[in-house]
Amino acid sequence: MTHLRAASSKDNLALSRWAGKLNTLLAFSSAQAMFSFLLIHLMAGKNEAHFHVFFSIALLAAYRDRTVFVPAVVLVELNHLVRGYVWPYSVFGSDAINSWRPFEHVAGVMFEVVCLSFTIKQSHRQAIDVAHLNCFLAVVLAKMLLLGSVR
Repeated sequence: MTHLRAASSKDNLALSRWAGKLNTLLAFSSAQAMFSFLLIHLMAGKNEAHFHVFFSIALLAAYRDRTVFVPAVVLVELNHLVRGYVWPYSVFGSDAINSWRPFEHVAGVMFEVVCLSFTIKQSHRQAIDVAHLNCFLAVVLAKMLLLGSVR
């Protein structure tokens, strides 16, 4: 039991050291994309499995950093294009090669990324506005305290 506690504390130390770093975020992004590929392959390319890609990218939007999307989107595009032509059954559930089908999937992912990028940009603007408002209120409160109007 003590070995488990020691291993757990070492893991927690390593995780806390790398938490929030760009390399960790990019590794998480890549891992999410690869898990989606595995799920799509194991479900023989059913449409329901492809939704995991969209949910994963939406989850990555919670980081409010557009650079986190880059590895996931690049991997999704490469996976659908390469595997869609080499082994279409594992991606689309059909052995028939349709030259436009991988591009349809890539276009759907790119549409989501564009929409989420606008949302992230708007979120950054709102955070800046709130920070400016807080600074303004702090200055007003400090002036009121100096003048003695607030006790």
